[in-house]
Amino acid sequence: HYDLKKLAAAGGAVKAGEADAIEVLKNEGVNLTDVPKFEAAKPFTISVSYLAAADKNYAIVAQQNTKEKNRGWALDIAGGLVGFKLTGDDGKTIEVRAERKTPFQAGAWSQVVVTYDGERKHSGLNLYVNGKAVAVQGIGNQPAEVPGSITAESPVVLGKSFEKGAIADFRVFNRVASGSEAGLLSQWPAVEAGDEAALRTYYLVRECEPYRKLASEQQALNLA
Repeated sequence: HYDLKKLAAAGGAVKAGEADAIEVLKNEGVNLTDVPKFEAAKPFTISVSYLAAADKNYAIVAQQNTKEKNRGWALDIAGGLVGFKLTGDDGKTIEVRAERKTPFQAGAWSQVVVTYDGERKHSGLNLYVNGKAVAVQGIGNQPAEVPGSITAESPVVLGKSFEKGAIADFRVFNRVASGSEAGLLSQWPAVEAGDEAALRTYYLVRECEPYRKLASEQQALNLA
């Protein structure tokens, strides 16, 4: 979990927003330099909440090296569809994008979780929006596997083209989050605030295997 308030305290492209959020003041976004670098052969999970100021294309969070044909990764919104891409050698990319648009609501927060299993294939990418798994589509003529390295020697950028929007609760994990854990991440600010219903969900996800199994089955039904 990254303390975004420290970025706001430094001034520049962001300022402090409500709770743990930062408001993005400039289209170039804000750089993070202390995020672990992802590797193509290792799993990871990204979780982030965002508030969009307008219904347009955004890069929510990304780490890409433009000098190496955008080697790296990006979580974005294009045409109202949330998507995630991994780019390796020679600009070759695997990508998934939601089949359905997330309805834009001014002033409303959304939360996205993306998981990657480290197997280099399009099928190893999953998206969750507001705690629910979403059906995804592949984009274009993709390679069977992302080749080479996805490690970009450049900062992670939060909120590019996100002027007047806001970012909160950015987290990364070095494993694949389960469907029930993705649901819990969407409630995490409420867990930290002591909300009774969110704390109950937290306990069930941690301690109750039947609950985790049921939650995974429900996520699968959402995609049917």
